[in-house]
Formats: sequence, C-alpha cells, structure tokens
Amino acid sequence: MAIANGTKFGRKPKLTDHQRQLTRHRMADGDTCRAIARDLGVAHTTISRLR
Repeated sequence: MAIANGTKFGRKPKLTDHQRQLTRHRMADGDTCRAIARDLGVAHTTISRLR
C-alpha cells in the first residue's frame, strides 16, 4: 500500500549525484578519501564506498 502511494523507504543519501561525480573525479586525480571527506563534511568511509 505504501509503495503504491509513492512512499520512499530507507535512509536519504549523504551525497548528491553532483557530489558523487565530483568525488570520483577527485579520486581519479589522486586525492585521498580523507581529504575529500573533510571538504564535503562526511566520514571517509562514505567516500571509500564510492570506489
């Protein structure tokens, strides 16, 4: 019933699509996960999961 009404389940993503794309470019350029995470204000594990 809830799905039929358009309800979305689960936690909201910490990063937007644009931030994910920017993160992948920075990782390709050689930036560390910790440096990227510090700039975005998230945990380094959030960034490392994007690999």
